Amino acid sequence: MAKHTAKEPIDPRLDDSTIDENIPWPNVNRDMIRVLNTNTWMYYGGLAFFVTMVLISAAIFYNMTTRGLGLLGENNAVFWGLDIPAFIFWIGLSHAGTFLSAVLFYARSNWRRSIYRYAELMTLFSLLNVFMILTIHLGRPWRFWFGMPVPFNGRFLWPSYRSPLAWDLIAITTYTTGSALFLYLGMVPDFAGLRDHVGGWRNKVFKVASLGWRGTDKEWKFLVQAYSLIGAMIIPLMASVHSLVAWDFVNTMVPGFHNTMFAPFFVAGALYSGIAGVIMLVIPIRRMFHLEDYIRISHFDKLGRLMLLLAFVWVYFQSIEAWGAWYKQDSFETFAFLAKAIGPWAPWYWFMIAVCGVMPMALFSRKVRTNLPVMLGGSILINIGMFIERFLIIVPGESITHLPSTWKYYVPTVHEVFIYIILPLSLFGTLFMLSLKIVPHLSLYEIKEILTVPMRPAVETPEAIPKSRAHDIKAEIEVDSETELFSDVDDIIDEKKEEGEEDG
Repeated sequence: MAKHTAKEPIDPRLDDSTIDENIPWPNVNRDMIRVLNTNTWMYYGGLAFFVTMVLISAAIFYNMTTRGLGLLGENNAVFWGLDIPAFIFWIGLSHAGTFLSAVLFYARSNWRRSIYRYAELMTLFSLLNVFMILTIHLGRPWRFWFGMPVPFNGRFLWPSYRSPLAWDLIAITTYTTGSALFLYLGMVPDFAGLRDHVGGWRNKVFKVASLGWRGTDKEWKFLVQAYSLIGAMIIPLMASVHSLVAWDFVNTMVPGFHNTMFAPFFVAGALYSGIAGVIMLVIPIRRMFHLEDYIRISHFDKLGRLMLLLAFVWVYFQSIEAWGAWYKQDSFETFAFLAKAIGPWAPWYWFMIAVCGVMPMALFSRKVRTNLPVMLGGSILINIGMFIERFLIIVPGESITHLPSTWKYYVPTVHEVFIYIILPLSLFGTLFMLSLKIVPHLSLYEIKEILTVPMRPAVETPEAIPKSRAHDIKAEIEVDSETELFSDVDDIIDEKKEEGEEDG
């Protein structure tokens, strides 16, 4: 069968449909098998790069662990350098998976079907990075077990639930568990659909992962109920997790931290960076595996509109932060903001405003939203700006405390850059690249739901005998020539005849 190619119109305004509804059903499975078996130099080159950077960063982390924390640029005033900004950034990046998958699932948005699987994978791997950063942040990673809420941790002591570390650990563990379960449930029918069409090690993996799925009505009923229930649970978790992270800072009196708007501010920023992260992932994957039939220009148009809306929300919170620094009439709060606006952190602050607040206004133009190189470059800059935003939330407030004699400037070292920036990025890239060869990129059954239903070839059925009610039933049943349905119909007829004789 010839490959169906949905050509994209020259004028993006003519692209009204998300996916070409005339794509044959067999092509969906075949294209996913092709993607799983496609090995290009781009894929192997990217995977080799990420693995190399993970190994280099791990060696630097080992060096820091053996030689001590003095290799970091942190000091008595700035006790959080790049670790906590990285922690906040990766939690925020995970929110797009929940939004594009669960929220748009309840909104019945068909365009989410082609991209939400990537967003869910991004959520899971981002949360794994969060666990890694939290563990490194402890200074003694081997003591991570003592923070777990179990009494059998070697000391028979419960962790202090008044500590923000305990809040973060419980909230993030719950969010990670729910997100992983939500991702896996949606993939069970896809594993079963590809189970009998692939060989080798993938066939064994898909057999185990599909849990014996046969596609019966009962199985579909339970799947939809469980999927909807977990989706409804992780939506409030999405907001509560980042709100908890915000309260870690709000409960202190550090200048720049004590702010009641931090909870919604963090959630809005998380969605903003998360949508940009999805665009960063989908554009290269679309090009690498030739998924133009399923990931259309209209998808990026809608993602661009979402990003434009969130950019306005982000600008609103930034203006409130500046106004609040003046309104409080707190000299230390004012000093902390001025250190960002006109002080030593000014270049970073205005770069953040430019790329996250001014540049996204170009998304008003549809030509920009449908220009994939521009969207890719803009999304990268937005996420760089969002990482700087998290940095500017933490460091200036620490460097300007209520005791002016302790004011100190902070400069990150090479060790911090590798451990808290390059290592999480490389680990995320490695896990994501490996998952592309195991996990079906698209939800096969959800894609087929919006395609034209293929018509079965008509077959001749026995003529109906109007004198018998049982024969009327037999005439109304459409018989599939490829199944032994006549035996079931005959059983129904015999039962109806027996009922009629008993009634007579």
